[in-house]
Amino acid sequence: MPIVKLRRFSLAALALAFSASSALPAAAASPEGVGSCYTPTEVRASQLRQLQTELMVAALSCNHADLGFREKYNAFVHKFGKNLNDNAKVLRTHFSRNYGSEQARRFDSYITALANEASVRSVGEATYCESAYQLYEAVSSLGPREIEDFAARTVKAETAVAPCAKTRR
Repeated sequence: MPIVKLRRFSLAALALAFSASSALPAAAASPEGVGSCYTPTEVRASQLRQLQTELMVAALSCNHADLGFREKYNAFVHKFGKNLNDNAKVLRTHFSRNYGSEQARRFDSYITALANEASVRSVGEATYCESAYQLYEAVSSLGPREIEDFAARTVKAETAVAPCAKTRR
């Protein structure tokens, strides 16, 4: 397969796309910054949300019509819609339990931080679009029962959330 040079949105366009950021900086918006921990189910939901966010940013950033990133993202959302909705419920429950009346703002801050982190990678990594293309190819071969395991294997450790410590009984 020949190497294809991919175009990207400008940094200004990406900044505009994610301008709905919260008052909290990205580190504070992440669970590690506020000290909450995630149950195993919440960790998996977070990993799937991180995968979804990575694919969304790629659809916005890798603006090469021949590779169809936007169509690939739309197909991903359609194929895994139930998984994505279930995962959002799990994450909202986490934020409700940990932040009460601030749950919506904290959840939005968390999602924005994920998008901002992916956006920075999309601008800073020379092979971002090529890697995203391979990620889309891998995801397209999965079924709904496989996507969470794939996300768990794929999410980079430095962006993973902090699991709760196991308690002794």
